[in-house]
Amino acid sequence: MNKFLSRKRSTTTMRRSILITLLVSYIAVLILPVGIAVILYGKIESILVENAERSNLALLEQVKQTMDSRLKEMELLSRQIVLNPKLQWLLGNADPDDLQSQHRFVEFQNELSRYQKDNHFIYEFFIYFAGSGTIVSSAQKTDANTFFRDIVPFKEQTPEEMIQAVFPGRSIRAYLPSAPIQQGMFVKRLVTYVQSLPIDENRDVKGSFVILIDEQQIRDLHTQIELLNKGDIYILDENKQVVLSTGKDENFLSGLEPQLNLDITSNHYAYRGSDIMLSHTSSDLNGWTYISAFPLDVVMGKVNRIKALAFLLLLVCLAAGTALSCLLAYKNYRPIRAVVGDILRRKRLSGQIMSDEIELIRSTLIASFDEERQLKQTLERQAPVMMANFLTRLIKGHLDPLTISKPNLDFMGIDFVHRHFAVLLIDIDDCRVLINGDLEKEWAFVRFIIANVSCDMLPGDVYPAELDKNRVALLVNVPGVPHAQPDTADAPDSPEADSGDFDRRTLQNAAGELKRLLEQRFGMHLTVALSETCPSMEEIGRCYREALFALDYKMVHGSNHVILYERVKHLKFKYYLYPMETEVQLMNLAKSGDWAGAEKLLDQLYAMNVEAGSMTPEMGRCLFIDMLSTIFKLLHTLKMEEGVIFKDGEDPVKTISSCATVEEMHEQTKLLYQAVCTHVKAGRPDRGEKLYGMITRYIGERFQESTLSLTTLADHFELTPQHLSAVFKKHSGQTITDSITVLRMEYAKKMLADPALTLSAVAQKVGYATDVGFIRMFKKYEGITPGKYRETMEIGGKQNETPAG
Repeated sequence: MNKFLSRKRSTTTMRRSILITLLVSYIAVLILPVGIAVILYGKIESILVENAERSNLALLEQVKQTMDSRLKEMELLSRQIVLNPKLQWLLGNADPDDLQSQHRFVEFQNELSRYQKDNHFIYEFFIYFAGSGTIVSSAQKTDANTFFRDIVPFKEQTPEEMIQAVFPGRSIRAYLPSAPIQQGMFVKRLVTYVQSLPIDENRDVKGSFVILIDEQQIRDLHTQIELLNKGDIYILDENKQVVLSTGKDENFLSGLEPQLNLDITSNHYAYRGSDIMLSHTSSDLNGWTYISAFPLDVVMGKVNRIKALAFLLLLVCLAAGTALSCLLAYKNYRPIRAVVGDILRRKRLSGQIMSDEIELIRSTLIASFDEERQLKQTLERQAPVMMANFLTRLIKGHLDPLTISKPNLDFMGIDFVHRHFAVLLIDIDDCRVLINGDLEKEWAFVRFIIANVSCDMLPGDVYPAELDKNRVALLVNVPGVPHAQPDTADAPDSPEADSGDFDRRTLQNAAGELKRLLEQRFGMHLTVALSETCPSMEEIGRCYREALFALDYKMVHGSNHVILYERVKHLKFKYYLYPMETEVQLMNLAKSGDWAGAEKLLDQLYAMNVEAGSMTPEMGRCLFIDMLSTIFKLLHTLKMEEGVIFKDGEDPVKTISSCATVEEMHEQTKLLYQAVCTHVKAGRPDRGEKLYGMITRYIGERFQESTLSLTTLADHFELTPQHLSAVFKKHSGQTITDSITVLRMEYAKKMLADPALTLSAVAQKVGYATDVGFIRMFKKYEGITPGKYRETMEIGGKQNETPAG
């Protein structure tokens, strides 16, 4: 391996060999199951501990239930005795010297002897009468000192301490901790249950009912649990005081107290170098807590021995696995080394540093894939351009269909599945809703909308091509006879198979629907020209020329129409009507300034030539250019400057020629003739003075009307606003608007003298629709607002009315 790497070090440097990676991988594969086994062993160990905890807890629950059952029996016995009527009487009336009381004691003692002691837990039970210090049991009646000294002598408590324990002078219901008594030569431990009497009395306590429980009976329950023989049981009362225990270490619980947590049912604790499993449960009957504690070695002894054996086997497996991993790693590295050698021999990678042989292979593959992807991306980016160029040339008939192969069409995403074709040309006449700045990207968006909607609405397969900024061509592969259909009885020549008429009608209706949708949804105004259908790709160019021919009739029919080639192809050539006599008549009307007569004659010429519907677009252009030449003759005859009629730098021929329809040409021509007539009328001798007087009188009569303006005056005198304004300013030195405003302000000042009129009323009387415009104009001319002007007038009037002193 080192020899191999040194041979290639001059061209490519490897930080490390893949052999090391393979070896580490095999060892990792070896360690993985070993690690899993270790984890599983740990899991099994924890499961064994958990099972031991659950078993111990279950047995502890069994002890608790048995104890609860026994204690319920004792409480039942206690309730039967403490509720005995004779006991109730004795508690209230007992007197040792009274014969009746003594008789009642005897009767009650006899009744106590009848209670069966079926519960083996009970060693003895008795009633202590506090008033007399007497204890009554089923066997005897004696004083308390004698009872606790001779009959039930407690070794660790004096009779006085026991009397104080069973009768503390307050209401009590509790279990006292286990205590030893001397029974002959033996010692017995008893748990004392105390119930104060009467049972429902909390203050006036007169005695106690006491049951002595044999602790040995409780211990006998524990001997039935095998694990507990190696552990200890602790029973705590509701105050967490030890009632009894089986452990020999009396300080066990107190030693665990700093780390003891009774909120967890089972837990492990360290005590004097040993791991202790401690489980506990609580009784709902009396609040006692039952605790079981035993060493973990009871459960884990055999497990630890198995663990040692498993560790030894693990070391053996690791040694054998490592040797096998080295062998397999070298075996699998050999083909990788051969591949790297081939790469380095065929591709020079001078100066490159690779992490390992796989990195070299990976970088080589990535480089190859990147080159392939870049090539595909380049082709994909060029595909739309190539498709657009192809469709444009195909539609215009600049391609020979015989040279077009199916793989080329497939590459561009074109699939002509039908035999028939048609061409639609769409001119975008108005799309101001979508265009703000006349930018190319906005126009591209409009063309994109048209192309996509057309593909969805037109029958067959539609292939759009952008011919101009405002023109889109659509090549429609009409669903007629399929390409693959044999030329037999169902060939296109047969009437049954040719669905051209049906396809043509369907396409015409779809073109109309397309136009209406684009108008309604996107606010476009379009002119659509539709060719006839053709049965082969060779005739697509003819379809384009037909659609272009039909689109020329937009000039005649007007924009925003669907023009079908089949409806205009039969129109015959016809000269336009503009005889010399009519031209002379039009010139005379213009020379005399008779605009009404000239307009009437122009409308008659338009109706005769255009509205008849037989004029071609070419003849329409010639007609209006001829009418424009008449205006040039008028300008020469009347010695008028071109700037009077045409705007500075305006080419009237281009203006007329740029009109999209003959209707627009007609309107432009009428505007030119109107300007000539207006200039002629305004240029007559003393015509200006007369016109100025008429304007002045008209303004003086109507300045109070809010509709009075330069436009309404021009309409009234049938002159252009520019001409009317020029004549008025020439004679008065001010504009018509200023003259109207001055009259209104002077009249307004008179109206403001009347305090009964509001500012709104004054504004309406002087020709303003609202007081806002009136106030603004008044302040502009007078320097103060109408309200201030009225206040000034009122102050001046009061000063004039004040009598002299």
